[in-house]
Amino acid sequence: MINVLLLHWLHRYSPMKLSVAFVVDELAFRHSTECLEFMTPRGVVLLPDGIHIDCKQSVTAVLAQ
Repeated sequence: MINVLLLHWLHRYSPMKLSVAFVVDELAFRHSTECLEFMTPRGVVLLPDGIHIDCKQSVTAVLAQ
């Protein structure tokens, strides 16, 4: 279910960026590091600033899994 929500947000906000803090709040992670540990193996791509998700690239990566 969480993967479906993540994919929904990535697709909805593509080609824009999505804040990691948004995902932390929406999925009730305690810290951003927990959120990143969850998203990294799923292929989520962060922008160079490290606090935003590249939605366009991430949708492709998540769907490929």
